[in-house]
Amino acid sequence: MKNFSRYLEKGEIVFKVLYFLLAAGTFCPFIYDSSLQPMLVKLVLGLGMVLLLCKAVHWKSYIRMPGIWLFIFFTLSFLFSTVMNREYGMTENLKWLIWLIIQIGLLYACNLNRTEKSYQKEFHILAHVMLGYCLVASIVSIVQLALVYSVKWKTGAGELMMSGYHWGRLWGIYSDPNYGGVFHAVCIVLALYFFLQIKKWWRWFYALTGVLAYAYLLFSDSRTAEIGLYAGLILFTALYQLKQKKGTVKWKRMLTVVIIAALSAGIIFGGASVVKQKYYQYASPIIKARQTQQNVTNVQGQKSERQSNLEKDISNGRISLWQSGIEIWKTSPIYGTGYVTVVDYAKEHVKDTYAINNSQGTYNNLHNQFINVLVYQGVIGFVILLAAIVRIFTYIWKIFWKSEGEEGMYQSVLLCGVCIIGIAMLFLLEGFYTNSLGAMILWCFSGYLVHGVSQKKKEIKGHE
Repeated sequence: MKNFSRYLEKGEIVFKVLYFLLAAGTFCPFIYDSSLQPMLVKLVLGLGMVLLLCKAVHWKSYIRMPGIWLFIFFTLSFLFSTVMNREYGMTENLKWLIWLIIQIGLLYACNLNRTEKSYQKEFHILAHVMLGYCLVASIVSIVQLALVYSVKWKTGAGELMMSGYHWGRLWGIYSDPNYGGVFHAVCIVLALYFFLQIKKWWRWFYALTGVLAYAYLLFSDSRTAEIGLYAGLILFTALYQLKQKKGTVKWKRMLTVVIIAALSAGIIFGGASVVKQKYYQYASPIIKARQTQQNVTNVQGQKSERQSNLEKDISNGRISLWQSGIEIWKTSPIYGTGYVTVVDYAKEHVKDTYAINNSQGTYNNLHNQFINVLVYQGVIGFVILLAAIVRIFTYIWKIFWKSEGEEGMYQSVLLCGVCIIGIAMLFLLEGFYTNSLGAMILWCFSGYLVHGVSQKKKEIKGHE
């Protein structure tokens, strides 16, 4: 039995690394449009099914995981919405049901009989895979930026792929700069965490990774990523001061450090716009010359259009989408429209709504995950999700503040990662309904954090 548990532990970290690679490939156009992506899907699904069966053997060690029952009910709510909207199709929604089960069962659910140290070791492996990919992605994307490189193509299925510098934004090797920027925001906090924890010369590897990750985030022009990074760094700075051994830091000093960090971040982000403008002045004539040869619309007009849109509507159309989502939800408030079937549903029931009648195209993503849940799964799914969030928050609240030192910093960086993805969920389809890098971070980091708090709770009870 011990050997079985040891193999299961190794299988779990292998799976999480493979899932990360799948998520990275899903949002990297070069991998997505290659034979490697289907291989990754098959590997993740195959190993995932095996591990789910293995976990089922030891179900008592996982079923006590705080919040797990609410997530199971959330999954059942997704299935219920799918069945109730079966006239619009079920196959695609059932595929996402499988991915949701994998995310909850294999990324979030932790074995409560394992030690926090064992999961901390697993986290370190996963975090270094993330930082390694972030470093490579940053370097390649920055080289594209320096060369003012841009390319577009269509996959065999007709999907538009983009890479490089487009419309005044650095897409780099990501198919969407918002998702790339959010991932880099998390990696910057991870790099800072390891830089502070490690005192050897290789700590500068983390500094380099953080700087290059910020360079990508800066030119990605993702306001979602900037807000997430800003909040994540302030939170991490506060927790770093607080989580030192008792007596070494006072609240007044912590508050001072946080204020300084906030002001510094504001200055950095303020100066960033100047750097981006200087680069645009450098890149604009190069792009114009290329486009003159190719006889296409010049980039000045494209970028001006984006700036003009932001000046007219700072939400860049999101508020209209959110309002459209509420319009759709009102027609099926209890169990929703289903995820993939939302467009077909809207075309039949809310023909004039913004999500399917606008100059940009058809939206099945309302750019706010909580509104997405309300629309796709109705009040049932929305209430269950809120209950799960409240359950986890209340579970970790009291015990989290009692950890300190290395343990405290480990739990703090996990919380910061979850918070950054939580902020992204306010503006993107993130966390679930997608195999994104953010989804992997949300479920894995949440699982590690809840597990760590549960172990601390046991330790405190043991000393009483």
